[in-house]
Parts: sequence; C-alpha cells; structure tokens
Amino acid sequence: MPGERLQYWSTQKLSDSKRKTVEDVRTHGVHVIHVLGGDSPGWSYSVGLADSYAHPEVIIVGMDHETAHAAINELAKRVKGGARFADGERVTGVISDDLVMRTVDARWKDHLVGGAQWFMAASDVPLVQAVYPDDSNRFAWEDAFDEEWRAAQPLLFAHELDSTVEDEFLEEQELVAEEEGEWPFPIPGDTRVFTTTAIAEGSDLIASVVRDDDDDWQFHGFEESSEEEVEEVSLRSLVRLDPSLKEVAELPARHRATRETFMDPWVIAADDE
Repeated sequence: MPGERLQYWSTQKLSDSKRKTVEDVRTHGVHVIHVLGGDSPGWSYSVGLADSYAHPEVIIVGMDHETAHAAINELAKRVKGGARFADGERVTGVISDDLVMRTVDARWKDHLVGGAQWFMAASDVPLVQAVYPDDSNRFAWEDAFDEEWRAAQPLLFAHELDSTVEDEFLEEQELVAEEEGEWPFPIPGDTRVFTTTAIAEGSDLIASVVRDDDDDWQFHGFEESSEEEVEEVSLRSLVRLDPSLKEVAELPARHRATRETFMDPWVIAADDE
C-alpha cells in the first residue's frame, strides 16, 4: 500500500542523507536526487512517488538541476492532486515548453536510480522519463527537431532514432559500474553526499572533505556558501569530476581532509567542528 516503505524507513537508524530523503518524502511526498554527469549528461530523479502515490518515479536527463528540480516538484504536485501520467502523454505548464512522459526501459534502472531502488527495496522501480523538446518545442522524434539538442538528452525508452547517443551513455554507465570493482571508498558510489551548489554546477572546486560519525560525507569548496546552497549528489559523480578524491577514500570518521589550492596535496586531521 502507498506509504509502506516510508513507514518502514521511519523506524530505522539512517545516515543524515538517507534521513533527509525520508523526511522529504514524509513532508512533500517526494525527494529529488541529482547526479552530476561529468563527460556525459547528468540527470535528476524522484524518490517517493511510487510509495506515496503508487505512481512511477520521474527522471529527467540533461537538464540543469535547478530547472529539473522545479519540474519534478511540479509533476509530483500534480500526482499528489490525482494526476496519473500515461506513456506518451504530452504535459504542459511544467516548464516553458511541453514535456512528454515515456516509460523507461528496465536496462537503465540499475545505472540511474539507485536511490529510488534503495527506498523501494526493489530493482525494478516503476519509472517514467520526462522528455523535453528543443527551443522550438519539437521533440527528437518530430520533423525539424534541432539535432544539436540530441546529444544532451539520451532517450531511455525504445525508439527508431539513431541510438548512438543512448549507446554511448549506457557504455559510460557500464564503465562506471565496472570501476566499482576497484572502488576505494567504504561506501557505494551511488551513496548520497552533501556538497555546495557551486561545486555541483561546476563553478567551484573541492577544498575540503569531512567524514562524520554517521558515515556521512561532506565536500566543501574554496568559495563561501550558505546553508541554502547545499546539494545532495552521488559520491561517484564527485569522484568523476575530481579523481583526486580517491586519495582521501580511507579518511577516518570525525576527520577532515583539506588543501590550500586545487594543486596541493590533501592534509588529513581530526575534525574539531
């Protein structure tokens, strides 16, 4: 029944990041996770719609995180109000142009929505992709679509278009999965960690790493940031952006790794804050 997973997780001892997921689902019916893309498009997806409203989770690929977050929240609001988005349905009024909802093929789920799989304790989480158009409100399968937009948004459902974009995107995700075999951190790569908005958007670099008692990891930049400028992303996505983070993979709990500049070595010390 809807809410069963929320009830379960509410009784468990969780890390701060997972606790935030549970609290967001309890309060808003949904939590939004962003994954940085590195060399391939990033994506954003919901957690909680399947449990709260018996509706598929929603994923958006290649859209900037702020817009994707607002779009998923608006779609979740409509689902809460009773909307049920069918495969192929065209949806208006969420972003400046239309969206088309498409059912996601199972082959993508293990690579892209680990947080939703964790919450639902299931690998085959129901999932739809909210597909967005080009600047002229045309979609990839429509005539006169601007092909310059094609590479930014892999389509996660069966289609008759050239599949090079999807093949390369899947290959990138499979390569990441293979690298997990040599993963140096004591937590999985899809674990949610905290960083600043500037780091997530690529306008700042990582200056310090903190590991606390609950095995939560925080990644701070060189720039000052406020509590409102915090993002929750996968650990793997940060390591892909900055491979030197592997050097602090064995950072003990209650310790901090810092560096004066991006080119300097990491210095590890007990965290007194």
